[in-house]
Amino acid sequence: YFYRFRVGLAVSPVGRTRTTPEFGAPLAKMRFAWHSCAHYEQGLFTAYGDLAKQNPDVILSLGDYIYEVSYGAAVRRMPVEDAFSLSDYRLIHAVHKMDPDLQAAHAAAPWLYIWDDHEVANDYQADFGKVLPGQDPAKDFPIRKYNAYKAFFESQPLRARSRFDAANRMRIYGQSGWGDLLDFTLLDTRQYRSKGACLSPGRQEAESVSRATCAELQDPSRTILGARQERFVSENFMRAPFKWSVLVQPTIFSTLFQKNSQGDPTAFTDGWSGFEPARQKIIDLMARRRRDVSSVVIGGDMHGFWANDVKQDYAKPESDTVAVEFVSSSITSISFNYDRWNRIFPDNPHLKWQDDRVRGYGLVDVTPQTMDVRLMSTPTTWRRDQAFKPLKRYVVERGKPALNEA
Repeated sequence: YFYRFRVGLAVSPVGRTRTTPEFGAPLAKMRFAWHSCAHYEQGLFTAYGDLAKQNPDVILSLGDYIYEVSYGAAVRRMPVEDAFSLSDYRLIHAVHKMDPDLQAAHAAAPWLYIWDDHEVANDYQADFGKVLPGQDPAKDFPIRKYNAYKAFFESQPLRARSRFDAANRMRIYGQSGWGDLLDFTLLDTRQYRSKGACLSPGRQEAESVSRATCAELQDPSRTILGARQERFVSENFMRAPFKWSVLVQPTIFSTLFQKNSQGDPTAFTDGWSGFEPARQKIIDLMARRRRDVSSVVIGGDMHGFWANDVKQDYAKPESDTVAVEFVSSSITSISFNYDRWNRIFPDNPHLKWQDDRVRGYGLVDVTPQTMDVRLMSTPTTWRRDQAFKPLKRYVVERGKPALNEA
């Protein structure tokens, strides 16, 4: 379908969208792209422009579509230093939508959305940011979250089911199937999660905690998805008639075994490593259903590319690989952790490769037998004349969860 808008004398460029193939209909191929982490100030949105040229059937936005706060080196400035009000969030979305490369990506194909934290505030979670008596009530977090969600809903082409419910929530999680070839299971890991494990008194944002002393890390009652979304995943993920199932979530899914400066094992509380029993439920699903449907996990958030094995038991490197995982780098957001991440690889044999020195996105061609994954990168987003090319390419064969570098 092709479309455009008229408002008075203004006429928009022509956009293109499409509907999905009929459920279960034979489908020989499709192409999708995914991206995350687009800080407006930290680079130009050239990745969106290149992505649009790749002619994808669908584009998946995995979170941090905007950033609520100004920080870091800047090639251009946001109109808001730190968003709290509805007008703040609306203005940030509006400035993004004026970018020609982002416009091109929105006009190229339909989008599917999940979110992470910066659509609202860094690392937000249960009871986050409640103001104390005498503080500015405009900075009360429930009000801030309402403003952020409302601006997000107004600015994005979301389904009607994403309207606010009585608890001031928007349903982002869901599923999108493409014929008999592939389905996307999209997760919301932000709204329904338990409070971060073993946080220091008075701390709101995530932190690294001791694996040895923080019993909450292994508490099976803690959740990152919430009970209703867990049931949805259990009932729908990796089901026939699809040949492939893609788990769409905002960050790195695989565990990261890290150590503090004293050499003690730690876990970062914001991601899946802070909710390992909840993640294990999904891994167990993958293990049970992989004979019928092959699964791949995609993520973002890390501001770098990653390729990993999803293990049946991360504490036992010899356990089965039940799926593979790809994390895309950021559209613009910077990172300086290349050496730090490489140092943890000996303690994490399931991690196969990473590079956070470049920006980019993921591009995937799917057939009934293979998934061809290209991790598209550019050395800098501060210049418009920098080309994108595959930094790594992997071919995943159906029924064989392994990273085959092409």
